[in-house]
Amino acid sequence: MDAVRSAIIKDLEKKVAEISQPDFVRRHLCRFIPECRPEELRPEDIAARTIQNDGTGAATVEIEIRGSGTLYCKLYPDESGLHAHQVLKELWEEGFDATKRYQVSEPLCFIDEYNLLVTRQVPGRCLESLLARDDDAAMAGVREAARWLLRLHGSPVRIGCGDHAWYMFRKLAGRLSRAAALHPDKAGILVAMLERLAVAEKSAPAEEVQVHGQFRPIHVFLDDETVCVIDLDRSQPSDNPSQDLGEFVHRLRTTLYRKHGRLELANLLTAAFLEEYGAKKPSALDRVPFYRGFRVMDSLCHNLRKLKEDDPEFGKVIRFYDGEFEDAVSGGSGNGPASVAGEEEFLSRTAEMIKPEFVERVIHPAVFGTFYDPAHPRPVEAAVAQEDRGTGRVTVQYRLGETTRVFGKVYPSPEPHSFEVMQRLRGNGFAEGPYQVAEPLAYLPEHNCLLVRNTPGIPLVDSIGEEGPEFLENVRRAARWLVHLHASPLRIGPPDTIWRSMRLFSVIHRLTLAAAGMPHERDWFMEKADRLCDKARENVHRPPVVQAHGSFYLEHVFITDEAVTVIDFDKSFPSDPARDLAEFLAMLRRRTFKQTGSLAAAREPTRAFLAEYAATLPENVQNLAVYWGTANLLDLIHYKKKETQDQRAKQLARFFEEEYDAVLSGELIRDAIG
Repeated sequence: MDAVRSAIIKDLEKKVAEISQPDFVRRHLCRFIPECRPEELRPEDIAARTIQNDGTGAATVEIEIRGSGTLYCKLYPDESGLHAHQVLKELWEEGFDATKRYQVSEPLCFIDEYNLLVTRQVPGRCLESLLARDDDAAMAGVREAARWLLRLHGSPVRIGCGDHAWYMFRKLAGRLSRAAALHPDKAGILVAMLERLAVAEKSAPAEEVQVHGQFRPIHVFLDDETVCVIDLDRSQPSDNPSQDLGEFVHRLRTTLYRKHGRLELANLLTAAFLEEYGAKKPSALDRVPFYRGFRVMDSLCHNLRKLKEDDPEFGKVIRFYDGEFEDAVSGGSGNGPASVAGEEEFLSRTAEMIKPEFVERVIHPAVFGTFYDPAHPRPVEAAVAQEDRGTGRVTVQYRLGETTRVFGKVYPSPEPHSFEVMQRLRGNGFAEGPYQVAEPLAYLPEHNCLLVRNTPGIPLVDSIGEEGPEFLENVRRAARWLVHLHASPLRIGPPDTIWRSMRLFSVIHRLTLAAAGMPHERDWFMEKADRLCDKARENVHRPPVVQAHGSFYLEHVFITDEAVTVIDFDKSFPSDPARDLAEFLAMLRRRTFKQTGSLAAAREPTRAFLAEYAATLPENVQNLAVYWGTANLLDLIHYKKKETQDQRAKQLARFFEEEYDAVLSGELIRDAIG
């Protein structure tokens, strides 16, 4: 047990002893219980026992008062106790009181001095205790649990700060890295699961609800008249009601299968619970695979931490959770990894697209609007300009005659989004003038190929390391182009989630592999990840959602005297504008350091870009430190893992650590815009 947890337990033990005394009950609690007469209470009329105090959260004490029933007293080590009281109080007053069928536990009081929440005992039997004893009662119970949850998600109560994504990030990063450090040979299984989880992650509907936060069968109590739910310590507003669904399903199935071996009943109850909820809120079911998959991974890693590989339970645990994870994330959607045959077909199709006959038959008509005329031939050339760099895309360059050059981006699956974004932007002011978008010529659905005309100008990345006024002005022009995009009213595609916009899955992926390769450095890696979480949770802002570029790098910005033209809109979705700012700045400084060995040439361009943008859209800079920090953390983990291999990697790891510290402290941002 670590020192912090031990200190929490010791402090709570002292408070447990104090509140368990009859005198404390008479002086502090009886005044909140109308039927209680403190002057008539004898010591033997009060019985207290500790239910929980393990240092992982609140200590819980059950106090039975003769003639007044049973109270549950929760002593908290942090501010979550006051939050829980506020949630219960508002829900109670909003219609979850003792006169209604769907209830919460009655909040009697919160005593600041002890950080103590006091509630009455709730009526009924715990749903978890019914699951394997009475199939009919269990079936009725899970349906009632779904109805209670619908009632909560339909309430107007909004208390707390919705930061569940960061809770999940910290939990996954911590659990996966620890499991990988203890069992390095299982890192491949863990990151494969993480990749599948990323596929299951989807944009959420715009509706915000108050979620329970720990909705589990053990927290649901039922009798003939009431359905009462306890433990709303983590209740908060969220645009993802499915997080409660995923949690409930995972706990339901784990209890039934692992404790009682009843997989068939688990399947029936899972279907009934989701059917009952989905009849009223079908859209919420779309993200259940993601949240359920998260909980399965969390539980797997928790068990791996406790088991050694020679333990007879080790293989059973992995097989159980592997099966549960597959069942969770597949959801009948067929979102499995691409098959080898699919990859071979993609490579074969790409090879076909650089043959002269393909250029004449398909590319020529798409570019010129006329069929290729052998009587008046144009010289044609085709070659792969960029191999797949882990994106799944290949870029082909076509030369048609002396002056026409076209690039074809070949995707492994249908991908018309970039074509739509470019078309609509050009139709709304980005076709001419000082701020332009590359011209899309066609999207060829039968070939999954986007054709784009060659963009005039010099890519801004070619000027890296220059320190003259011309480069500074071009950087300012890039900032003005971005202002123009972010000020556009267009919103194309589903909104980006924080997981995608910040590449949080990539951070966890790298962290897990780094912990497997360097177990002794696992705590160092987690300290960095924890700092990012802390920064995000103290700096949660909701800036305007804009049409972001999605990969606003210097190589995508082309400069001429007349215009700034930007290419590559594959990742352009409605998102936090800080994403684009962070990508540009991180790339600017990274490229400068790698090319020159110093940041001297990047200081003024950094200030120029950020000051130019913030002068027009200052509200869009609010989350920059978190996005920028994430970009640096990705590189820091990458080079820290490689630093024992060569001096260059060690130098880059030191550079990214310094950048990470300067970004999260706010130093770099203050230096640019105050």
